[in-house]
Amino acid sequence: MKVTVRAVHCYVSGDRLALASDIKVNFTGSCFDSAGKLYLTVKPVVDAKQSHIYASDYRITSKRCKTAVDVATLIANAAPVKRRILKAFDYRAQPDLDKAIARANIEIAKLSLPAADVQASIDSLKVSDVRLWNEQLVVVAEAYGKVAIFPRLAP
Repeated sequence: MKVTVRAVHCYVSGDRLALASDIKVNFTGSCFDSAGKLYLTVKPVVDAKQSHIYASDYRITSKRCKTAVDVATLIANAAPVKRRILKAFDYRAQPDLDKAIARANIEIAKLSLPAADVQASIDSLKVSDVRLWNEQLVVVAEAYGKVAIFPRLAP
């Protein structure tokens, strides 16, 4: 038996992230092939204190040919496959947040206003949400820091 996954699409479905894929099952030595659509959904969870994003509530649903769907559902629900998929959704954001802070502070240091000098810095970023945009997972973070504005007063 050979299972082929094609045309995987990622989208938002309510409060869940969904992956929809077309599947085809070829049975070795048989003239009967089967095809269908498999939907895998997870609910993203944000642990803001740990800057950790992970998936919970793993679900499989399907449409069309029962045989293909049964085979694909069995495979997708197999413990090693489920662990691997959940691991793919596991993201510890802190190293990337630290890099973003460093880059942002470099750009902020270049900030110049026509009528004032600005001193500013970002001290920390905290993950507040995850969203899907153009089939990409987007991590939304809140910035915390300091800003001082020194107006250039006319003599």
